[in-house]
Amino acid sequence: MKYCANCGKEMADNDTVCAQCGAPAQKTTANYIDDTSPTTAKPDEWMESIPEPPVYLSNYAGDESLTRPSSGGWMYEAIACFIVSLVGLLFYPFILGIVAVVLGIVSLRKFKQMQQRGKGLAIAGIVIGAVDLIYYALSLFVAGLIFY
Repeated sequence: MKYCANCGKEMADNDTVCAQCGAPAQKTTANYIDDTSPTTAKPDEWMESIPEPPVYLSNYAGDESLTRPSSGGWMYEAIACFIVSLVGLLFYPFILGIVAVVLGIVSLRKFKQMQQRGKGLAIAGIVIGAVDLIYYALSLFVAGLIFY
């Protein structure tokens, strides 16, 4: 099957024009290998003989958001890092502080690959997560001084 380069509608292999928009079909050539016959070629030669699949200009009717990784949106790990670090100030600071720091580091590593919003939230989450851990350590120290 092939797709129209103009509108993205699915076309039969023998169609010369698109039934929906009337655009001329792309000419493609494809060489197929009969997989049922035994081969005596070496593995490297066999891999070189496999043709590349045909490439069409657009299979998605011009919607580039389906072909590229998303960019420009919010990174959910950074938002989760910030929220977990804030909740960690009130409940379970040790566990949630560790989770916030780990989520923040994962978010910052992903920012190198994809341009998304929320880098400041990830940094703030790491800082507040560290404050959670320091708060927990100080509370253990003070509790040790009081009860011993």
